[in-house]
Amino acid sequence: MAHVAKYQMSAVGALAAHFQRKEDMNGEYVCFKNRDIDGNRTHLNYNLAPVREKGQIAFVKQRLSEVEHVKRSNINVMCAWVLTLPKGFPEEQRFFEEAYNFMAERYGEENVISAYVHKDEAQPHIHFAFVPVKDNRLAASKVIDLQELQSFHPELKAHLEEKLEREVAVLNGATAGGNRTVAEMKAERDTLKAQEVSKKAEFFIKETGEQMKSLTEKKKELELELASLQQKVLTKKEVLEIKASKGILGSLKGITFEEYQALSNTAEYVEEVEAENELLREQIKEANEKTAEAELKAKQALNEKPSIALMTEAAVVKSKLANMENRLFLLADRIPERYKRAVENILDDRHPFHYRTPQRTVQKEVPVLD
Repeated sequence: MAHVAKYQMSAVGALAAHFQRKEDMNGEYVCFKNRDIDGNRTHLNYNLAPVREKGQIAFVKQRLSEVEHVKRSNINVMCAWVLTLPKGFPEEQRFFEEAYNFMAERYGEENVISAYVHKDEAQPHIHFAFVPVKDNRLAASKVIDLQELQSFHPELKAHLEEKLEREVAVLNGATAGGNRTVAEMKAERDTLKAQEVSKKAEFFIKETGEQMKSLTEKKKELELELASLQQKVLTKKEVLEIKASKGILGSLKGITFEEYQALSNTAEYVEEVEAENELLREQIKEANEKTAEAELKAKQALNEKPSIALMTEAAVVKSKLANMENRLFLLADRIPERYKRAVENILDDRHPFHYRTPQRTVQKEVPVLD
């Protein structure tokens, strides 16, 4: 549900623009290439932290000037928690307000850079950014240590449930076992989705196989019953064609009268048996069609069954690409202005020098020799 990260000064500018959703020179919102962002809802975002009049970057520099810290470029000057609203939770604003109060009291509101709630993505969440200060000294490693990571979620859960007077699902799959990055959680989600689809396909294949077995057995029983009836049945015409006359002693030539009477009775039953035969033929035909349909569905399920290994590998590659894009985005703050456009073009899948104004070439006058 929540995760935290530490950042150096070189990353603060890009992150501040991302939190605030600042617009670039093309009028597009600055973000970490998150494809879930809906620009039509960006105006719904809001900041719960005190307004920093000179901006987030200026506030960080001001706060650093007020506390002790080692002056080197690779020191972590900012930490940021990302806390997501549980799905289906009814009181969105109260949830974020109480979460802000909890973190502001925990890390000191005088250190809070910003606390933007983003409502323009799949699920609302808050970016709580602050300067990690302990005993008037910049100390990210001491403010966010192992003990803090272990205690943060249980204490946040207790605070929210006390203030909101309802159960809050803070300790879920995203936080169990330690904090993870967004990319890691997305990779795990894609893997679980692949496993779920695969499990459903396996269940369908098993169920279809059982139906096919049942239909095949029924088909065999019907065929045997039909064959048995065909062996016993004589047509009415065949029976009536038997030419026999009653003798003086009450018997027919070649057969007895009782045998003849039995044949006549059989002939009368023939039409009923033929009707049963026709019904059995229709049932066998239907069984064949259902068996063929079940076999086709089973083949389709096997073809559509996803490869868990391939989907997991794709999720990992996707995670690595997202991290690489984030690093390139952060790099833009550390390079000269004339190269920033090239980095932005790379992030947008364009040629580095896309839309670059061509340099004007000046032709030198060639002296004419007499």
